[in-house]
Amino acid sequence: MNFEQSPSLKDFQNGLREDLPSKKRLTPQQVIILLLLVTVIALAALVWARSDSAQLVRGAGSVKGYVVDDRGQPFQGEIYILGTEVTGITDTNGFFQVDGVPAGKQYLIVADQRIGHEFQIAVLPGEILDVGTLQFVSTATP
Repeated sequence: MNFEQSPSLKDFQNGLREDLPSKKRLTPQQVIILLLLVTVIALAALVWARSDSAQLVRGAGSVKGYVVDDRGQPFQGEIYILGTEVTGITDTNGFFQVDGVPAGKQYLIVADQRIGHEFQIAVLPGEILDVGTLQFVSTATP
């Protein structure tokens, strides 16, 4: 409706007019299209959130490396970034990669069931930091 066709205040002095247009409802096809559109947008946002671009925007990077025990054998254990929810595990060969590590100075913890060792690292946004080989030295336990 253009401006010239819009009602004036006089038209409403005795209440609402009876000839007001009814509200249009969405057809089933429009509802399905709307749901599909929302699903596609949500999936695209999820894919982007897991991308390298998103890590760069939110100031996060990745850390990878290799962990050996004090005898030089591959170490199987857990990886933590201190003060965050970021965790990972080493594979059977001692290799690991953790993604979503906040940029800046961080503390990487390599741990088994009894003890953990901390290594200071500096993560750059959008980059993969290769820490090389880390040695997990076990200590005597009582």
